[in-house]
Amino acid sequence: MSRSLLSLAALSVGILHPKVAGQVQVTRIGPASADIIVEGTVEPGITGKPEVLHVGMAAPDAVALTIRAQSVEHGRQVPYEAQPGDEIVTWRQHRFVRRGDARIGALVGAAGKILCTADRLAGEPLDTRSADQPDSYRIVAERGGEGAVPVAVFRKSKPVDCTRGPAPETSAMEHTVTLRLGRPLEPGKGYAIHIRPGLLARDAVTFELDPARLRSEAVHVNQVGFRPDDPVKLAFVSFWAGTGGPLEYAAGTAFQLVDDKTGGVVFSGKATLAKRADEQGNKTRADIHELDFSAFRTPGTYRVSLDGVGCSFPFEIGPDVWKTAFVKSMRGLYCQRSGIALGPPHTPFVRPRGFHPDDGVTVYVSEPRSPGEQGIDRELNPGLRALVASYEATGRFQRWVQDLTNRVAPDAWGGYMDAGDWDRRPDHALMPLLLFDLAEMLPDSLEHWTFGTPDSADGVPDLINEALWEVDFLRRMQQADGSVYGAIESGEHPRRGEASWQESLPIFAYARTPGVAFSYAADAARAALWFQTHDGPDTARGYRESALRAFAWAESQLVGEGPDGAGRRPGRPGAAGPQDARCLAAAELYRLTGDGKWHEIFLTTTRFRDPSVPFLTSHLGHLTDPQGVAAWTYLRTEHPGIDRAMQGNIRTALLRDADRDLSFTASTDFHWSGGPGREIKWGALSKPESHNLVRAHFLTGDPKYLRGIVLSALTGAGANPVNMCYVTGVGSRWPQHPLHEDAYVTGQPLYEGVTVGGPIDPASRGKHPNAARFERMLYPPVQAWPATESYYDVFTYAPMNEFTVHQTMLPTSFAWGYLAGRK
Repeated sequence: MSRSLLSLAALSVGILHPKVAGQVQVTRIGPASADIIVEGTVEPGITGKPEVLHVGMAAPDAVALTIRAQSVEHGRQVPYEAQPGDEIVTWRQHRFVRRGDARIGALVGAAGKILCTADRLAGEPLDTRSADQPDSYRIVAERGGEGAVPVAVFRKSKPVDCTRGPAPETSAMEHTVTLRLGRPLEPGKGYAIHIRPGLLARDAVTFELDPARLRSEAVHVNQVGFRPDDPVKLAFVSFWAGTGGPLEYAAGTAFQLVDDKTGGVVFSGKATLAKRADEQGNKTRADIHELDFSAFRTPGTYRVSLDGVGCSFPFEIGPDVWKTAFVKSMRGLYCQRSGIALGPPHTPFVRPRGFHPDDGVTVYVSEPRSPGEQGIDRELNPGLRALVASYEATGRFQRWVQDLTNRVAPDAWGGYMDAGDWDRRPDHALMPLLLFDLAEMLPDSLEHWTFGTPDSADGVPDLINEALWEVDFLRRMQQADGSVYGAIESGEHPRRGEASWQESLPIFAYARTPGVAFSYAADAARAALWFQTHDGPDTARGYRESALRAFAWAESQLVGEGPDGAGRRPGRPGAAGPQDARCLAAAELYRLTGDGKWHEIFLTTTRFRDPSVPFLTSHLGHLTDPQGVAAWTYLRTEHPGIDRAMQGNIRTALLRDADRDLSFTASTDFHWSGGPGREIKWGALSKPESHNLVRAHFLTGDPKYLRGIVLSALTGAGANPVNMCYVTGVGSRWPQHPLHEDAYVTGQPLYEGVTVGGPIDPASRGKHPNAARFERMLYPPVQAWPATESYYDVFTYAPMNEFTVHQTMLPTSFAWGYLAGRK
């Protein structure tokens, strides 16, 4: 018999040691902010043989084992105690410490008092040759019955977690081993899978085939849940077995909705084949069956169970499911604020304050050189000059560093850390308008949406405070002449091992362009409108005057100027120019003041004189298409003399695009959105791209658009072949290794509410440089992998596991918020 027996009750839900907030230790080794070490509680990983994380049915005649091999022990910050012979090796911006023949870690902070130790891969890899052999497994029925012997073994393997320099680059691995049996197993019986001795940490696992309780990786459901009045409620069935290809299920197989507490059946139905594996456009490479329980409305916690196979993760049907998820997403946005400290009671994530002038942080100005420039000191002070000379800036950082000046931007702090690092970008300039839009659409919900943040008690709704965080950052960045610096950046990507409050590279403000000033004028005008209509006339006056100064400066710069991108990179195809941002600012100022001069500017610059133009130019149009945003503002404006024909053009364009998006959403495997031509990469499957649908439903109340919004939210919320909600802290399974420097350095689980990039189609264009590193580890080879399953939970593959506040997080918040607050 086996050395040890692992029962199903001892198996996790498929996440090895899910990171949960625990005790955090804070140590100060000196007087400066950079001298603070934060260390979270790290759960032990796999240090020996591979372990089974989950066992369940993939089909009535197929058992799937999820096996994790090895784990990464990430480096931690410790006081650096130099020893004779230590050598500091500089590579680009990083400073590695070589001791003997090994690089033991990286120096942290300007003074180099802290060492971040090197990562280490622990445990043994899976013997895949033995794991692929049918005779490595024997399935025996307990309490009578014959059991079964595998007739074939299939496998799919992918990296999960990874090391990074100065350690050798490698990864732990997750293997899904599928045992195809000669006949179906019998529900209601217990089984033991005996495994070749020495192959895994345990030589047997047991399970009871109770489809109402035994979770199956083949059953996918939205883990956020559903409101009782959501017009559509779906789960899905599919399974790609790697080397075994797609598994098949009988058409019309019965499914049940099962009460998670009692096990009682509350709803029954039949599975419907929605898309065949070989059907054109199938990105899952497997048959996809839909389980429709839209008619069920009773609140509770449930699982969807498929006869002979198993059930989904639990999910809730209740009035507040979208609100709960929305609040988590907004708390994630709060935690991305720069210039504040994080910690209890507002969040368990501990982060000392960084990038604040009161802590001695100096923000210089990076200004592009111009012919005949005057008044800009290009001779850097000795300290800044030495810092710039101490490392190698690359790419766009090189240009910004070359444009550094001695000028200091006073009171330059705030805004949102863009992603896993901590730059504040000009691309964030239109974020506040989407949050204000949500507040205006759902005024009755504002007072009930509290996010548990420090400013929750200031009398201003939390959603408005979040919108104002970016507006107020740009207002602080406004200069005496009305111009606005739209961004703060460091001299390179973060140095290895440094946290945000330990930044030791030069910090500078940049992007003082007409486009940024026009965009800020739009933000400030919208903020003024909010306070003007909510008993804040003095506050409104301050924002209005600031908006007018920004517009005036930008207007003075347009003579002879080409497109500056309005915060976009010059020359990017399809980039918005300053006239587009001017159109938006004019629309917002007209809505605020009713002044005809702003109306005239909008009417002469809008593209919607032509009713055939698109409402938004891309799935990110709410951030990159000021013309489309301006049109939405104008559509909701009511002043004497408003151009009704123009509003009609805008309405026509919006509803036409929304109907197009409905058709696209109906055609995709799990009803993700984004529109025709949208490649599966960078957020396509992790977030609802439903801006047009939300606006169309708000405008018309047509239930078909609400159905489309709900459908668009399913994939990213867990109804996908990975069974992962791509938002941290939401659902039963979420990313464990997002690219977030502070979480990585401190060993803390990342805070809730962060939407990562998600799966990337192996056939997509323009792959990240790190793609090849991880694709080499896939089995079967990368070309065989379905797009919907091509997600690896690894830290350094940025397009999959990083995020941005504006491209992935905000769209999730917008859709979830609308679903939470709509009538």
